[in-house]
Amino acid sequence: MTNWKPWATEMVAGVAATVKARRTLMGLTAAELAELTSVGKPLSRAVISDLETGRKKTLDVVELVTLAEALRCSPLSLLFPNALDDCEELPGKTVPVREVLRLWVDYDEGIRIALDLARVERQLSLLRTLLERTLRYQPDYDPSRVRGQIELLEADRLRLSEAYTKAGEGRSSDA
Repeated sequence: MTNWKPWATEMVAGVAATVKARRTLMGLTAAELAELTSVGKPLSRAVISDLETGRKKTLDVVELVTLAEALRCSPLSLLFPNALDDCEELPGKTVPVREVLRLWVDYDEGIRIALDLARVERQLSLLRTLLERTLRYQPDYDPSRVRGQIELLEADRLRLSEAYTKAGEGRSSDA
C-alpha cells in the first residue's frame, strides 16, 4: 500500500507557499484575503494563517477553488506554480509539471475543446470591443477586416461547440 500522507502534506504545503507568495505579491494581508474568499467557501484569517504556516495539513477542493478565485488565478496555478519545475504527481512519481498539466488538460477531449472554445470566445469579445470603440471614435473606419475576423471566429466557435457536444455524447454513452 502506498504511503500517501507525506505526499498529501507536501502538496498542501506547496499550495500554501503559493497562496502566501501570491497574496504578498498582491499586497494583501491574510485578513484581506479572508474577506475575498466570501466569493465561495469563506475562509477566516486564522484558517489562511494556519494554511500558510503549515498548521493546516489538508485542503479540500472547494477551498482550493475559492482561494484561486480570491487570488485571481487558476486552481492549477496554485497546485503547480512553475511549469519548469518537477513535481511529485503521485507518491513516488516525479515528473515535469508541464507533463502533469498536459495530462490534466489534454487527457479529456471535452476539456481540451472547452479550453479552445474559451480562447475563441475571449478573442471574439476583444475584437467586438475593439470594433465598437474604434467605430465610436473613428466613424470613417472601414470595419470589414475586423468583421471578417469576427466571422471566422464565430465559425470556429460553432465548430468547437458542436465538437464539445459530440465529445459529451461519447462520455455519457461510456457510463
